[in-house]
Amino acid sequence: MQCTAFRSPLDLLAEIEKGTRYDILFLDVIMPAENGITAAKEIRQYDNVVKIIFLTSSAEFAVESYVVGAYFYQLKPIWEDSFFRLTDSVIAECRRADQRSLILRCKTGISRIDLDQLLYCEVLGRAAGCHRAGRHPAAAAGTGALDRAFGARAVALFAQAAAAVRRGRQRRFLPH
Repeated sequence: MQCTAFRSPLDLLAEIEKGTRYDILFLDVIMPAENGITAAKEIRQYDNVVKIIFLTSSAEFAVESYVVGAYFYQLKPIWEDSFFRLTDSVIAECRRADQRSLILRCKTGISRIDLDQLLYCEVLGRAAGCHRAGRHPAAAAGTGALDRAFGARAVALFAQAAAAVRRGRQRRFLPH
């Protein structure tokens, strides 16, 4: 496990804008330069996957924290046993999600695709599109992300199937 501390939310946002991905963020609501709720709204523009946990002495923002997709809102003082239970829980959830999902960097930020919801993938040139049940397709990402997730052989199969679709030989490629 690796931890990074930031002196201000603006430093954190700059790192996220560069494409750095975090699994869990611990934010206070009352911070210098920008409050945690506003920072979380900006973070969600780049990453809707990260688990955000607010650790704060201010109860007044609890409801608003869930509007930005907070995983948890913990009021101070924070007791050691409850904090460790919370961190164990969120780490376990991150591990479960990583095992059954694909994380892609795309034009709109970082997307996590639940493999149970994956209908099919298509490759157009060096871009890949992942189509999910009941949702808009994930924005195109480089095929390198699929290489890392499924292996080069699977991406080659996706590319062959996509070419067959374009030639009219089949309608779409469905994963097995």
